[in-house]
Amino acid sequence: MNRASQLQPRVLRVAVDAAATQPGGGLSYLTQQLPEVAAGGAQLLVFAQADIAERLRAVLPSAAFVTVARSRTLRLAYIHLAMSTVARRWGADVLYCPGSTTPLLCGTPTVINYQNSHVFSPVKLLRGTAMSVRRVLGWVSAIRSSRIVHLSHAAAADFYLTTQLRVPVEVIWSGASDVDPAHQQRTAAESSDDSPPLASPRRPYIVAVSNLYRHKRTDLLVTAYLSDPQLRADYDLLIVGQELEQGINDEIRQLISAAPVDNSAGAPGEVRLVGYVDGAALAGLLRDAAVYVSLSERESFALTPAEALLAGTPVVLSRLPAFHEAYGEWGVFVTSADSADVVAGIRAAAAHPPSEDTRAEVRRRLSWEVNGQALLRVLDAAARDGVPSAADSLRRLHYTRLPDVARTLLVGRAP
Repeated sequence: MNRASQLQPRVLRVAVDAAATQPGGGLSYLTQQLPEVAAGGAQLLVFAQADIAERLRAVLPSAAFVTVARSRTLRLAYIHLAMSTVARRWGADVLYCPGSTTPLLCGTPTVINYQNSHVFSPVKLLRGTAMSVRRVLGWVSAIRSSRIVHLSHAAAADFYLTTQLRVPVEVIWSGASDVDPAHQQRTAAESSDDSPPLASPRRPYIVAVSNLYRHKRTDLLVTAYLSDPQLRADYDLLIVGQELEQGINDEIRQLISAAPVDNSAGAPGEVRLVGYVDGAALAGLLRDAAVYVSLSERESFALTPAEALLAGTPVVLSRLPAFHEAYGEWGVFVTSADSADVVAGIRAAAAHPPSEDTRAEVRRRLSWEVNGQALLRVLDAAARDGVPSAADSLRRLHYTRLPDVARTLLVGRAP
């Protein structure tokens, strides 16, 4: 090596496993985070499905891309059997895996960013063969990983309680996208032609935004809304998000049809299942809403409450530790299963929208630039440390707790 090359700064080469990323929160997260990593000087190789790769290219013009199959079977085979080899041939120093697992065959240092709160949350661990397989793969991945990133201290504590693994952990809060027109800088990656045209609500509205899973407990919000004639007379309720667990939309429609008609407070508002919305349409929905509500029972870190606050919309949240950690100063917290408490929380929040000082503090604390810089430091440390040895991996185990951990992973019984 000549003297000139010795003086050149080291360029970190990062492979990114976005093969399972879908439109919604996961894609939004990467479209904000990865440009900050690239801005820090890293070179990126991104594995993604064709539609996701197209959106990421818009914000990562200098990155290399490998397109993976849409078929779940073929995609999983590629992730676990071929991805690491392709990454090493490209010259990757580290493999970044946002999700919950790493490739089974992997000779590259890995960093896992655990974003799937339902996999390891000790509260109501999900049962079934598919979830058991995901937990086991996630546990094995953690043993072999170089570093683990969590989105909140609450999520990190849940992970340790469930897995009993002593793995190097970093907590990196997410950033937040500003939907205020005075600050907004939207990219093509954040918008799509898939968002349906939205008819204007008949009256002020409450909004819930998330992909529809049962643990989001949208049913409790609908039940609370339908239980109060005055709330229905004052507001419509908009449910925004793609149905990702079959039957949720039908269950919500059944709740609506079973609700008694009560005109005592005036003509009742409507519950609208809006479907998937992103980009400018989503920004407008958040900005014009009277209140944003999430009664989710499992979260690592929810981005949308921050985006609502930045848009000037107050937020009502369930009493999750992760919500309290991120939004304790700014949100109204309610007991999700108590309809009266939810209704009272909505009314209290609507009367006190976030101030300019609050919005400035949210913008300062939840910064994508800070997030990207922190992740870059973790990736660099993992690359320098290399792949953990077998002895290092074994030292991460609490052997006396292995029977309890095995029961938790396989059966879904909380420790």
